[in-house]
Amino acid sequence: MEYTQAEKVLQNAGYTVHSISSAQADIGHHKFLVSLSGKDLDEKTFTASFQSDLGIKWGTKTVDPLFGGEISLEREAAIYSLARDTGLPAPVVRLENGETPFLLEEVLQGKNMKEYVTALPKKQQRKAYLDA
Repeated sequence: MEYTQAEKVLQNAGYTVHSISSAQADIGHHKFLVSLSGKDLDEKTFTASFQSDLGIKWGTKTVDPLFGGEISLEREAAIYSLARDTGLPAPVVRLENGETPFLLEEVLQGKNMKEYVTALPKKQQRKAYLDA
């Protein structure tokens, strides 16, 4: 997905896009760093995630290679909610289920979990993630 397509989807959902740039994608999602306002938000920075079309291309669901389970925007939103419910720092998220679904994730300060876990030796990655 190109950033121009993402910008149009965000605008069609009722947001004003102040800036948008590509962010590091992960398996199953296209990601963009966006500054938005609208829909009861003052201007704020989010990561906007859009489901990729891997399932359409390959005829299979995208599965998390480390922990299993289907990768989806709904699953990602649920994981953030679980983390917040336990008291861990996790972004506030908004799942938008319009014609082109997307997830807005509040940008938090500090090192993100992916950077932390991938910097560890391979044998420690799963344990560190589960212990967090």
